[in-house]
Amino acid sequence: MNLEQRLNNCNFVRTGLILLVLIGHSAAFWTENWFSIVSPKIACSVLGNFANWLGSFHTYALTLVSGYVYYYKRYEAKESKSYNDFLLFLKNKSKRCLIPYAFVSLVWAIPVDSIFYDRGGVKYYLVNFGLAASPSQLWFIVMLFGVFIMAWPLSDLFRRNTVKSIVICIGLYMFGYGMGRIFLNIFNIFSACQYLLFFLIGFKIRQYKEKWKVSPANLAIAAGSSFILFFYQLFLASSQGIYFKLLRVLVLFLLHCIGAVMAFEIMQLFADRFKMGKVFQSLNRNSMAIYLLHQQIIWFMIEATNGKLHPYLNAFIIAAAALLIAWLFSLLIGRFRLGRIALGIIQK
Repeated sequence: MNLEQRLNNCNFVRTGLILLVLIGHSAAFWTENWFSIVSPKIACSVLGNFANWLGSFHTYALTLVSGYVYYYKRYEAKESKSYNDFLLFLKNKSKRCLIPYAFVSLVWAIPVDSIFYDRGGVKYYLVNFGLAASPSQLWFIVMLFGVFIMAWPLSDLFRRNTVKSIVICIGLYMFGYGMGRIFLNIFNIFSACQYLLFFLIGFKIRQYKEKWKVSPANLAIAAGSSFILFFYQLFLASSQGIYFKLLRVLVLFLLHCIGAVMAFEIMQLFADRFKMGKVFQSLNRNSMAIYLLHQQIIWFMIEATNGKLHPYLNAFIIAAAALLIAWLFSLLIGRFRLGRIALGIIQK
């Protein structure tokens, strides 16, 4: 595959992964621990497991893509000034991450959340949205902003010394995993510590692009390993004892790493065979806005359709409606310059 094509394919990969997030959230209701104010009237463990399996890699792969593109923009692109000047970099990422976070929180996520949940006053929203400790689906862009800010001063070290980079990122992963279970995850800093490793993986795949080769056989093995590890961690979750809990932490770590690389490379293969027409180009430009808006639409759809259809059809209709409605909202708001800034919509 042409190396320049792999870079261009990242638009397709990112959009495809965001669609997988939307699909996963549309099926997550059947895990019975997501949107927990109501329970599925027709249980479906297959959909629940499918949602959890997608969740084992989709956001990790999205972070990997960010690391891949970051390496190109900082070390290969001619127009890399905004990635080599920290203040310009900070301004750019604040515009792409923090402005959409604030806008969507205030005008969409918090108002809709207050319709469905009785949170007992403003304190919940000040902590979970004001401090970004648990701001629904918006956690991802806050976390990604933190990853970018952590990665910038470490980038030269990442580039020079692979072993030290891996040690640092695994150490931060363990730190974030542990601290996130003890302290409040303010600004998703502990999540950022964990996700920096996946950013590094993408960074290194781009750095060693000439040597990095993945065959279809390797992808088949990775996919099989992902399924095996997923069901093994389910078994460990049902087992008692500290040994099983620690082993599950290791299994989940491997599951995330293998799944992220698997998803990235499979999406690259799809991108090679897919022609991006006008419809997909629009979807690509609006993909982040669709991500920012989709979850609350899913809540409304669950309320409207729960128990009225077979779960498979129900999940499909929820996903299709969430995609189309979020896309329509994005197109309408994106007609205005300030709207495009507020939702992080990519300019034509």
